[in-house]
Formats: sequence, structure tokens, C-alpha cells
Amino acid sequence: MNQKILDFINDNEELIDNNAWEEIYQLANHKLKHNEVGEFTKILLEADIHPEAYLSELPAHFLFNTSIKNFEIPRNVTAIGDEAFFSCYNITSVIIPDSLITIGKDVFAWCENLTSVTIGNSVTSIGEDTFYKCTSLTSVTIGNSVTSI
Repeated sequence: MNQKILDFINDNEELIDNNAWEEIYQLANHKLKHNEVGEFTKILLEADIHPEAYLSELPAHFLFNTSIKNFEIPRNVTAIGDEAFFSCYNITSVIIPDSLITIGKDVFAWCENLTSVTIGNSVTSIGEDTFYKCTSLTSVTIGNSVTSI
């Protein structure tokens, strides 16, 4: 993630609520208008920090405790950080675009309702325990560029 947004997040951490990352995701996928966001995202936008433009790596616990079930990672994302979807109990399917290159460790660990994951052709590495305790997982499509799992 861009240093400008990381610094802003660190300076304003008390404003981040459970919906902040979900809002950033929805902004990035044009599913939410700028006038429909919460306090934290409004402050980001007022500071001329458009979070969807800086979101190149999904951070740890990116969608923790959200109601999103089907998630398509935005095309500007090139990496999924460690534990990005850790314990996202509601998530059932994830589509990873060709723009993504690396998937960290424990990314989908304990996503007990996750049933399918489609990994794009540019992913070269998948971290350890990525699918740990994904007890409902029935379909994983892995692109042809993966060289290490």
C-alpha cells in the first residue's frame, strides 16, 4: 500500500471502524459513491487521498467481520498480504485477477464457508497455510504462472 495512505491511517487510527476497508473495496470497484462513505473514508477523501487508487496490497484482516460473500479483488491490487482474509466467515468465493502476483501466508485461513477460489495467471507464489481450515473449499483454480506454493 502507498506510504501516503499508510501514514494517514497510522495518524488517524482511532477513526477506523469495521467498515473502513469494506468501503475502500467498494470504492475501488465503483460499488459505492464518494458521498455514501463513513467518517474515516470521508476524511481520506477530504485530504485528497483516494484510497482505492493506493490499494495495491490488501493488508492483514482486510475484510474482517464484514458481510461480503463474493469478492472480486480490484485489478489495481498486485499482492495479498498475510492473513488478508483470515477468519472471514462470511466469504464464500474469491476471484483473483491476472494483475495479482503474490499471495501471502494464511490468507484464507479459517474461512470456513469459502467454497471456491479462482487465481489469475500472473500469480507466481502462494504462501504457506493459505487455505488452512477452509473446510468448505470444493474448488480452487490456480493459474499457470505459480512457481511456489
